[in-house]
Amino acid sequence: MGKNYKLAVVVAILVAIVSSILLITNPFQSKESRYHALMERAEVRFDAKEYSKAVNTYKKAQAVDPLSVYPDIEIAGIYLLKGREEKLTDIVNAAKARLNEAQVSSLLVSIGDYYYDNKEFSAALKYYSDAFELSGDFTANLKIAKTYLQLGNIDQASAALEIDGMDEAFSQDVFTLNQYVAGLSNQEDFYGATSAAAEYFEAGYPHLSINVLTPFESEIVDYWDANYILGRAYFSLGDYEKSVYYLELAEAAGSDSSDLFAFQARAHYLLGDIDTSIELYDRAVLFSQSDDEKRLYLNEMLSKILIDSEKYEKAAQTISLLSEIGSESEIVIDLYYAEVYTLAGDYSRAEEYLESAKKFISQSDQSSDDEGLKYKYHQTYALYYLESENGKVAGQAKVHLNQLDRKGHDPEIEFLWARFYKQTGKKLKAKLACQRTIEYDLDGEMAGRALELLASFE
Repeated sequence: MGKNYKLAVVVAILVAIVSSILLITNPFQSKESRYHALMERAEVRFDAKEYSKAVNTYKKAQAVDPLSVYPDIEIAGIYLLKGREEKLTDIVNAAKARLNEAQVSSLLVSIGDYYYDNKEFSAALKYYSDAFELSGDFTANLKIAKTYLQLGNIDQASAALEIDGMDEAFSQDVFTLNQYVAGLSNQEDFYGATSAAAEYFEAGYPHLSINVLTPFESEIVDYWDANYILGRAYFSLGDYEKSVYYLELAEAAGSDSSDLFAFQARAHYLLGDIDTSIELYDRAVLFSQSDDEKRLYLNEMLSKILIDSEKYEKAAQTISLLSEIGSESEIVIDLYYAEVYTLAGDYSRAEEYLESAKKFISQSDQSSDDEGLKYKYHQTYALYYLESENGKVAGQAKVHLNQLDRKGHDPEIEFLWARFYKQTGKKLKAKLACQRTIEYDLDGEMAGRALELLASFE
């Protein structure tokens, strides 16, 4: 019975694989059907964070229909996500060799959109300008005008808006942007300028907020709202020193909101001043007593900084505040404590909280919330065993790692496997798990750790 069951499972898997291959390679399929099947498969691989396989599958779709620009757009997007910007020139040149100007323009605009969304406005401007020069597309030109506003280049933005045909193509957008430009020179006092600055900031143009308030800088020193807007504007532009300067002026002028302290804390953190950041997050929490949701968010931010900076005792105190707020379940708090004490090397206390969480796990059902907690429980227990760096104990981590779904392509889980394989002497598997961690990771944090682990094998 057991052998028959296993045989049936193997046959079912083989049938599924063969069916999948035939779906894509079937010579009797129409070209359009094969193209769409490949595009769908590439999207599935992308969603699974299998980026290399996704790129290869998009290239197959490109080969089936070389006159479609969509595979190029998706491939460029993947390389941008993975920080492989050096690939863009080849992608654009290959597109120019086989696609019409309008299609290449849409590819250039899509690349520009990525940079714009990531506030890399100079790079965005280059691609929008190339698109407009190539095809005269008014959409690209509108994006050029918006990008110039983001860069604070008002004259160039106005010139782009004045190009013949723009008003007919985008009358409302052109009118709104021209109103923004006119408002920069129409303010008679700092009250009007502050109101305009708030409007610009809400519309997503921090440079305009700065431009409209700059002529009144000597008059706004004692007004917290104008200084707060300037602090937020400079924060948005990544100028954290100026952000801190104006946020401190806002505080001196009488503002004591939790948002003010939270932005100051974040700016100091990004400047590398961790101790001041922690102090300010504490003040932000103190001034958010009436808003449990905000307190929860601020405490979670503070906990992460404390853990990253190895201030585990303070992190444990912060977790106790999460418990007081009461918006997190007992098991979530237990797992927070277990992680902190594990990283602090206090394994006996970590085990106490893991055992407390285990009682919940044994009684939980199959709901999505409970499944998520089980996942976190097994992840934390695996970390607990691996942190001991003892090969015998590390073997017990496998019990919990096996409960974690690797099909989710979570870089944190892959990195735990890499550590497990290293501690149990499986060098090749450890290297492969590190490579998968790098493949799946987008923000660079886990990839950096995986690179360090790979370097340790040399």
